[in-house]
Amino acid sequence: MVLKAPLKTDFLQLTYPDENCDPFYDQFVAFITESEAVMYMSKVLSNMWITAGGTRTWNSVGGIFTWTSDFIVPVPYWGYKITVPFGPDAATRTAGLADGNLLVVSVPMSFQSNAVSNFQVVSKLDPNRNDQFVCGMRVGNALYLKGIGELT
Repeated sequence: MVLKAPLKTDFLQLTYPDENCDPFYDQFVAFITESEAVMYMSKVLSNMWITAGGTRTWNSVGGIFTWTSDFIVPVPYWGYKITVPFGPDAATRTAGLADGNLLVVSVPMSFQSNAVSNFQVVSKLDPNRNDQFVCGMRVGNALYLKGIGELT
């Protein structure tokens, strides 16, 4: 019996079995499960946008984005919504973004009811996570919000 560690795909880092690995089946099932999660969440995330947020302000000089009421992220695939009350500090309606930063929210893999999630600011998406929905991105002096448009 030859025990080999599973291999990883280049881009999504999905594990898959080596040609002669033993046990092959367990690693193959893990690969199929990971692949399904990626495909499933790609379908879910591609049909989402953000709305509301009250009065939205963008200070391009300081890179500060503020809003006065909760954002709503409809999730049409499940018929529920995600309420986004706060920024990364989980206490204020403020997010600081440097050029190229992404404004993201975590989306549960499955819904039983409406959910709440705060914005996070990241420089890139984590290839090991399937739950990151990009709500916006700073490009130069502008902030682009999916479903809302450009703030300058």
